[in-house]
Formats: sequence, C-alpha cells, structure tokens
Amino acid sequence: MIGDVNLFLPNGVEEDGECEIMIASEHDRRKGYAVEALSLFLSYLTTSLPLPPTHLIARISSANIPSIKLFQRLGFGIVKHVKVFDEVEMRYASEIARDLDLADLALELDPGVVQSVDWRKTSLQGRLGSYDP
Repeated sequence: MIGDVNLFLPNGVEEDGECEIMIASEHDRRKGYAVEALSLFLSYLTTSLPLPPTHLIARISSANIPSIKLFQRLGFGIVKHVKVFDEVEMRYASEIARDLDLADLALELDPGVVQSVDWRKTSLQGRLGSYDP
C-alpha cells in the first residue's frame, strides 16, 4: 500500500465533504500517485454519491506546500487561513479569497506556474473494482 484517500462527511452529502490524502513513504511522493488517486477519488465522489464538486474542501497544514500545490492543480483555491491550527482551508472551484492575508504563511504560490488537472474528465471505466466482504 502506498497511501490512502479519505472523505469526511460529518453532515452527509448535503454539506461539505473534507478530502484528504496520505502518501506514506517519502520514496513514493512526487511520483504522480497523489494526482492519480485524487483524480479517480474526486470523480467517483461527484458521480456516484453524488456530492456536488463545490462541496469539496481540504484542510492542509500551512507548512505543507506540496499538498497545497497538489490541491491547487486539482482546482482548489485557498479560502481561509485557520491560524489556531496553522492550516489553510481550500475549496474546489474557488479562487484565493481577496481579503485573505497569506503573507505570514510564507506560501510562494504562483498560480501561473500551476498546471491544472481536470479530474472531472477522469474516466472510471475499468478502473474500479468491486468490494465483496
């Protein structure tokens, strides 16, 4: 196992769902596994649950620049800085909030450099197995 992806739905599919991913070994990071896994996962969530894409959020440590950039590539924008937890909240199809002061986060994010991935076009055909307990 390389890692896992999760979705937390504290109030059901009618409200926000928090996405997260973990790639366990540093050796397996930055090889495209996270983009691939999240693309399939997000496509599945929005077509099979169905969870509206705009209800997808991610909460990421402010120091975890690679994860922030990953979610940016997938179409998420920073909407909040939760200082007490030192994390940012990102939401799908949102731009960085205009009134958000990110200067104290040392985030060197250049939206022009981020190459986006349109996971909504990711086909699930032949890529999902069945679980039979």
